[in-house]
Amino acid sequence: MARIRLKKLFRPRSPLTLLLEELSSTFESPFQLLDHEGKHLLGEPDLAFEKEFPLELDGEHVGLLRGDGRSGALFSALHHWITEENSKKKMADEVLNAYREITLLYHLSEKLSTSLKIHKVVAVALEEVGRLIRGTCGAAVLFDASRVAVAKSSFGWEGNEESYETLSEQVLGIVESSEKAEVVNLLQEDHRFEATALPVQSLVWAPLKSKHRIFGVLWMGHSDAGHEYSAADLNLLNTIASQVSPAIENAEFYENMEQLVQARTNELSQAKEAAEMANLAKSQFLANMSHELRTPLNGLLGYAQILQRDKDVTSKQQEGLAVIQKSGEHLLTLINDILDLSKIEAGKEELHEGEFSLPEVLHNLEELFRLRAEKKSIDFVYRKESALPQWVHGDARKLRQVLINLLGNAIKFTDSGEVCLSVKAVDNTILFKVSDTGVGIPGQHLEEIFQAFRQLNHENQTTEGTGLGLAISSRLVRMMGGHIEVESELGRGSTFSFSVQLPAVSGGGTARIPSNQSIVGYKGETLTALIVEDKAPNRAVLVDLLEPLGFKVLEAHNGKEGVESALHHKPALILMDLVMPVMSGLEAIKALRASPQGDDFVIVALSASVFENDQEKSLEAGSNAFLPKPIRADELLECLRQHLDLDWLYEKREGPSSTESGEHPWAVPPQEQLVDLYHYAKQGNIGEIRRQIKSIAASDERFKAFVKPLQLMAKSFQMKAICAYLDDYV
Repeated sequence: MARIRLKKLFRPRSPLTLLLEELSSTFESPFQLLDHEGKHLLGEPDLAFEKEFPLELDGEHVGLLRGDGRSGALFSALHHWITEENSKKKMADEVLNAYREITLLYHLSEKLSTSLKIHKVVAVALEEVGRLIRGTCGAAVLFDASRVAVAKSSFGWEGNEESYETLSEQVLGIVESSEKAEVVNLLQEDHRFEATALPVQSLVWAPLKSKHRIFGVLWMGHSDAGHEYSAADLNLLNTIASQVSPAIENAEFYENMEQLVQARTNELSQAKEAAEMANLAKSQFLANMSHELRTPLNGLLGYAQILQRDKDVTSKQQEGLAVIQKSGEHLLTLINDILDLSKIEAGKEELHEGEFSLPEVLHNLEELFRLRAEKKSIDFVYRKESALPQWVHGDARKLRQVLINLLGNAIKFTDSGEVCLSVKAVDNTILFKVSDTGVGIPGQHLEEIFQAFRQLNHENQTTEGTGLGLAISSRLVRMMGGHIEVESELGRGSTFSFSVQLPAVSGGGTARIPSNQSIVGYKGETLTALIVEDKAPNRAVLVDLLEPLGFKVLEAHNGKEGVESALHHKPALILMDLVMPVMSGLEAIKALRASPQGDDFVIVALSASVFENDQEKSLEAGSNAFLPKPIRADELLECLRQHLDLDWLYEKREGPSSTESGEHPWAVPPQEQLVDLYHYAKQGNIGEIRRQIKSIAASDERFKAFVKPLQLMAKSFQMKAICAYLDDYV
């Protein structure tokens, strides 16, 4: 095909047309201009001319000029113009083709950079090659070390797949041996190809390779006999292959990494499932063990509380019962601590806030750790640096757990001197400080001590415990909104301090019954209580708690019996264990609430289970309240007072300060008088103590019951006992 067309150059009124006509007029030489097909373009169409001048360009016939002898000048000018225009066109075409190739290669690079799957890379590569290089068929093939195709994209194979597959195999074999790009325009004459049934006449290919190996080939073919691929086509295909090769390597790397990540994810998922199953098994084991331990503790602590209320028990026996109760409660605390560790590890630890007596918590801790300190012949000092609120809102058990850990460590690592617990209230913030004169902690280990299972080995010290106490304490204090700080000097001792928000509340929680009073009954008609519990010892504890107070008590051994008995006897109170054979407590509660008289029952759920949702489940089933085992007598009695609207009767006291009708009820003297009395007791000033007690008793009849135990203690010079008695009130 002609590179240029004369018809386009010599169109009417074009610059070249006007110039040629002007030359013809100047030389007085008529002419005819015909195109390469012999069609008239310009000049005299009807004249006969004696001379013809063929117009050729690079050996190709582009037209014919006819004229007389003077037309040679016209021919020279015309040939010059055509050659010049052709050069311009060739240059423009080359620039246009170069721009087109660069644009397509840029788009190819963009597509390849976003293709992270090998099959997608191969398909994109072949698609873009088809845009740049003409062909009736083509393929992009990747193969492994065994020449097995791992990815392939092709076009133009329809209806003759077997022949094209054979051709592709032959190209692969040549590429593997030559490792270079080639053009073959006469395929039948190339001895490397089998001549039978070749589906194309010309081929161009380029290897896909890395630094170390050839891993594929990109080829285009044409079935027309007259079509030939040029060196430019080869260079272009080689350029495309050089872009495709790293894209394929990246995609292979991505897919390998994806497989590794997936495999690792599967491993982690399996490990997570195994860990969760192990955690679940551990939690279930701990829960079961806790349930089994709490059940006998319910009987132990229950009867300790019942016997302490017996007025026939001697003071010596009372001391023994107090030891039994405190030891049982300490064992209960250890059980709860183990469960807390399990919850912390599982990330399920939560605050359970309520109203509690802060002085009572601190007083109990003082008694516990004073005994431990005495066993090691060291002093234990409890120092209140300000007046403390009687009732506060917070999580009493977690606060107690933190203080037990800190005080336990202080006593364990102190062989001489003292351990001191200091407490100070600033608005709603309570500051706690535990200091000792023990072995101290090296400065470089101050951060490590809060890590789980971290224990410091001190010279001449036997390592005890699990190394979890400080880690758990730190976590619990953070949950309560505080932070534990530590100061220590090796050989001089340590000080641990923290502060938490414990807002003061009025009245709060379970009212503390004075030590010289106990509940003996309630006002009004006799009420019936039904105890539904499968364990005989647990039923016996509740029976012995309620019968002396005037309740008529019925018993049932499982939920089914409990429902039948409740519907028949219609008790005012039902104490329902949750875990029982035949019918569980939850099922029994639902059955009772579904009955016609279901709204009339007051049901208190009881459980030794430790699962967090047990209380929620029991309340959702219809219980009025939930009490955990071991049952605390004061909590049970307060629960009954609230839900049965009881007015308790207390035991009679001798003297005018208390009468059966309650003419002079028991009351606590003013705070400033008690602070003065406490101060004199600390000084050991027995004279001032007696005068202050006498002054308080004379100021109000209601105070006489309060000061009576103080009078007895002062008579026998029991200064520590006086301080301990007043600790709850100052």
